[in-house]
Amino acid sequence: MNSSKWYLNSVFYQIYPQSFQDSNGDGIGDLEGIIYRLDYLKSLGIDAIWLNPIYPSPFKDAGYDVADYKNIAPRYGDLNTFDRLIKEAHKRGIKVLMDLVFNHTSNEHPWFKQSQKMERNRYSKWYVWCSPFEPINLGTGSWAMWVSERYESYYHQFTFYQPDLNFGFPNLAREDGNSYDDPDLKALREELKGVVRFWLDRGVDGFRADAMEALVIEAGKKGIHGNTARFWSEIRQVIDSYKDKAFIAEGFHHTEDIARCKFNGCFFIPQTWRLLAPDPPQRKREPSPVKFFSPQGGDLTWFVEEYLKEYKEAIEQDAIINMISGSHDMPRMSWICQKDEIIKAYFAMLLTYPTAPFIYYGDEIGMQYWVNLPSREGASFRTGSRTPMQWNGKKNAGFSSAESSRLYFPVNKDYPVRNVEIQESSPTSILNTVKGLIKLRKENPSSGAFGNIRHLHLKKGDKSYIYSRYGQGDAFLIALNPSDTSRKIRLKLTGEEEEFKGAKYLVPEISSQKVPKIAVEKEISLWLPSNFFAVYRIS
Repeated sequence: MNSSKWYLNSVFYQIYPQSFQDSNGDGIGDLEGIIYRLDYLKSLGIDAIWLNPIYPSPFKDAGYDVADYKNIAPRYGDLNTFDRLIKEAHKRGIKVLMDLVFNHTSNEHPWFKQSQKMERNRYSKWYVWCSPFEPINLGTGSWAMWVSERYESYYHQFTFYQPDLNFGFPNLAREDGNSYDDPDLKALREELKGVVRFWLDRGVDGFRADAMEALVIEAGKKGIHGNTARFWSEIRQVIDSYKDKAFIAEGFHHTEDIARCKFNGCFFIPQTWRLLAPDPPQRKREPSPVKFFSPQGGDLTWFVEEYLKEYKEAIEQDAIINMISGSHDMPRMSWICQKDEIIKAYFAMLLTYPTAPFIYYGDEIGMQYWVNLPSREGASFRTGSRTPMQWNGKKNAGFSSAESSRLYFPVNKDYPVRNVEIQESSPTSILNTVKGLIKLRKENPSSGAFGNIRHLHLKKGDKSYIYSRYGQGDAFLIALNPSDTSRKIRLKLTGEEEEFKGAKYLVPEISSQKVPKIAVEKEISLWLPSNFFAVYRIS
């Protein structure tokens, strides 16, 4: 594989547009606001940004119900503003990824309005329809009945407002489009390829594909359907024709599907949920006491084993696994971590691990998850992770000049003491810790996506983790003890560890508290205070 590809070595940043920066005082973040904050992202060390959907939409699901694939929602700006965002981002060396939402559209999309008509037309098969008297049991999703001109029900895996596009559902009647090779369905796929070309022609650097596993469901079958894989492979061919573009999947349950669908990146979603998030708050109120990155501490062996297995499999398929700090779909990690020092410890792992990491906006300052914040635009329990970015201690945390009652979501109440401005002035803040870790990663390939990794201390049930990164220049030792319990660890070297050959000291580079350098001997004694991390250069 070509390990020099930018998307394999970048630090990405996810922007939830409506909550990042409002430029016109309407209470909703916009593209002009993102442009205004590009210098901040540059100073953080970000290489690329991923934008949640910015297409026109009725916003029944925060923009994941697309009504027009080739335009910008007026609340965010227009195509001219988007073009300027691309230009200004590229001027600063920052690439831009968009969200591809091809599993479904809005029920207000012109395609669906034509598809639901009684009279047959070119759009009739573009969505998934069946008889309301004989609904097909696909094992997931629902059928919307009695809401269209035609005497059929439409299928939706998500909300009623998001009818699924048809990529050849085998269980459908032939006249409704049950074959991938149906000419009408080929016309749909060509239209979607045109969407990809439209944005690539405007300078977009790649895409994150939403719900990419779910395009085709067949009764009684599990896993990625062959028609799903065929479609994404066709999209990859279009993307590759533009050279050097990112194509990242939201997340697969099986690594081999990355190769089948031709993605070059994939989020590590299910495992990150287990590591950093409790059950959704409507089912469970208290954070789990068994999380590694929590005051109670917990086991990490399962995560390390699963991650590195999938990482190695992905690399063999010319792709990479993307670890994340969080996302718009899960409670913020601060709810589990509970303490700033523990958040720092997670970032120490995220930014020194073999991955191409994604940082969710606001996680770099430890923004808090707002439990039971009333939902809007279909957010449900995810609402508390989508509050406005906290820039300073001024009105609305510097997010918007609008009256607070007009804000998309209210600003979290801790913004006077938790914001970018305050943390930029504090050398030990989460923000400056993240900046330092990104800088270290960029200057030292051993700590990046393709350096070697060795587990020096990893035991089932233990609440600490020590590993080394080496093989591409200087080597490093990373020690993590997020729990409230201090501990002393003795590392016994065998003499076979190449990263320690000729080394005399472990020299602290970045740590959550001041630590001395440590002599490298056959047995190295490490004192790990509570809620602690340290990155040592093996010198």
